[in-house]
Amino acid sequence: RDSLFLESVGGVVYPPRHIPLNVFALEGHTPYERAGAFIDVLAKIYGGIGPVQKQRLSQAIRQCYEDSIAEPTMGQVYEAYREATGDAPDSVSSILEMFVMYEVFSENKDELKSFKELMADRVVVIGLSELGVQKDAKNAIVALFLNFYFEYMLKSTKWPFVGSFPQLRRLNSYLLIDEASNIMKYGFPVLEEILIQGREFGVGVILSAQYLSQFRAAGYSYAEPLRTWLIHRVPQLTVTELRQLGLVQANDQLVARVQTQEQHECYYRSLDVDGSFITETPFYRLRS
Repeated sequence: RDSLFLESVGGVVYPPRHIPLNVFALEGHTPYERAGAFIDVLAKIYGGIGPVQKQRLSQAIRQCYEDSIAEPTMGQVYEAYREATGDAPDSVSSILEMFVMYEVFSENKDELKSFKELMADRVVVIGLSELGVQKDAKNAIVALFLNFYFEYMLKSTKWPFVGSFPQLRRLNSYLLIDEASNIMKYGFPVLEEILIQGREFGVGVILSAQYLSQFRAAGYSYAEPLRTWLIHRVPQLTVTELRQLGLVQANDQLVARVQTQEQHECYYRSLDVDGSFITETPFYRLRS
């Protein structure tokens, strides 16, 4: 079914092996900015990275650019960091080594693409299941892609509004994050900015999580910018949680029905729909 879906939408899956994207491609940024964004991801996901290590890593990345290495690869940054630390192992070198040993990003510069080329107006799936229990690595890859997606979004065409009430915009792109609680808990500002600014650039965002409580994380409510909800069976659900989504009519009876929904049934809320129980049509049934 997965292959059928990809065939139908002209999509492509990139497993976490030799992804043809260089996370150090400048694309209009300075080496200092690109280094800072990368270090911020590692520091939040992995923790335990002190100011001295951050400075060394930043210097190593910038040194790669100064050594005339046009947009260094992960492997080149790893070697530069090892040289800067006298090959003494630490938490940063262990993280970089993991990316290099797992060959997450391609080291072949001839096959590397810009993020825009990687997207290429098609459905792109970053399949992370092959990393198994490497949860931090998965989250780091998602965070790195969010940074590039945000930059990609800012360069998207701003189509004019259509209509007056409601005012709608043409859709340029959709971002779907499955098991989004894994990344929401870190409070990356870039995800907040995509949610807040996305409509202006014709970007929609789908965040999938197991529980409504997971949309409040790191001091931020990711639920507030979302205007459409598809709430499937949620065993641990409260009236308060539904009312916080703007469903002021929520009561114990409604909660009880949500808790006992069957597969492909959901409670739907969106523009001009305050709340309605619907039965979804899964993709494989459309194609059968």
